[in-house]
Amino acid sequence: MLVGMKQVLKIAAFLFLAIRGIAQTSTPKAVSEIDLRPLGMKVPGSGNVSNLGMEVVFLSDDRLLVLSFQDLFGLPKTGRLTVFDLGHGSVRSAREIDVNEWGMQNSFSIGERAAIQCIGENRFAIANRDGVQYCDDNLRCGPGPQVPGRFRFSPDGKRFVAGPRLPPNGLRWAEFDQSGNTLATYDEDPYEEFLRSNSGAFFSRAEGTRYYADGQTKPLLLKGCKMADLLGLVDDHGVLCLIGEKHKAVVVDVDGATRYQLDLEGLPWNPDFVRSADGTKFGVEWKFNTKMQLLNPLACIDECPEAGGQRFVIYSGLTGKQLTSFEWDPRPNNLYVVPALSPTGRRAAFVNKDRLLVYALE
Repeated sequence: MLVGMKQVLKIAAFLFLAIRGIAQTSTPKAVSEIDLRPLGMKVPGSGNVSNLGMEVVFLSDDRLLVLSFQDLFGLPKTGRLTVFDLGHGSVRSAREIDVNEWGMQNSFSIGERAAIQCIGENRFAIANRDGVQYCDDNLRCGPGPQVPGRFRFSPDGKRFVAGPRLPPNGLRWAEFDQSGNTLATYDEDPYEEFLRSNSGAFFSRAEGTRYYADGQTKPLLLKGCKMADLLGLVDDHGVLCLIGEKHKAVVVDVDGATRYQLDLEGLPWNPDFVRSADGTKFGVEWKFNTKMQLLNPLACIDECPEAGGQRFVIYSGLTGKQLTSFEWDPRPNNLYVVPALSPTGRRAAFVNKDRLLVYALE
């Protein structure tokens, strides 16, 4: 449940400045710099001293939704939703969140519990205790379908797949439209990773990823993309996977064929993946450690140093060509936030130190 704020949220004005300390392979235009200190970012010491967690989601090219929360040992204290109007350089709306009434209770972190997903122009879905809530960019929210477990919407926001409550109670995965009408069911492992495209559903397991085209009950098996390898949905018929010991990043089509391989080397086993809703662009983001730590990984078994670098690379969804790349040092704030791409792929957002930076990509 969303509740009104007791005090007016004071957020620093947008700073339309040249961004320093960011290395780029091309020249996207920096359009906004948002000060995160009013959202809870404190003066850095060592580690994420703010105990601040954050999720960033574009609702359109000019609307950016930020979920911020104080998180101590995985136990949420307070939460806040803020919608930034990038076109006018202002805060459009902000509301506090009652963390006892919202979120999927079986998820560990607040960000996972919220499961915020854009479902159309300036609209988003957020989890509450009973299932799904639908909200607009003024943070006016209403009840949606009651679903028991995890859910994921298709990029166009028209339908979503929801799993059974964990631990599993024997229920199958089900697919719904926005009104909660059941469209399909799937007999799949409740603990699987899953994705929903505009034309089918993907379920990833140990032997590979299974794809159900809309209206089909027999899945296709993508053997080269196992559960631990699946990164994300590139478009309606292709997924990005990490293959082999060297973690080669390849796009695999639903027929099992490799469409193309990305020019990435040295990826860790757990990079993050984001994409634009229209499928024109996607991005891969990861942290990497200092050179000394890379040379001697066993030197930090007890206390590993904070990552000395963070990189966000953006690609064309059609060709796999690298379009631009950002690289920065996240220290000393060490606030790790998954970047975001706008629905049309025209803008990108990511956190560097105590600023949320927004770039125009074209």
